[in-house]
Amino acid sequence: MKDIFAGHGIPQMVHSYIIGIPELATEYGFNHRTFSPQFPLSNGEAEKAVHIAKHILSKSEDPNLGILSYRSTRLESGLSQAELLFGQKLRNTLPVIQPQL
Repeated sequence: MKDIFAGHGIPQMVHSYIIGIPELATEYGFNHRTFSPQFPLSNGEAEKAVHIAKHILSKSEDPNLGILSYRSTRLESGLSQAELLFGQKLRNTLPVIQPQL
């Protein structure tokens, strides 16, 4: 997790099944919320992400291009996940309308 924080910054909240994070949460200054692995419905966001990933992997000939396309697709805010995370658009193989280039 420290490597992820070094590359992307420290989040305000971390949701996980891992119980041994309180020391890291105190050291890095974020809130930690645990969910029971025996009751996956308690973490609906993660379960939905797994569902989307499985759908992309089952429908794509190349899983990497499928994930790239998903991360490049605009959200309701008008920005893609990649733009929100990296601050720039990712080049991909999706067709684009000429005025949007």
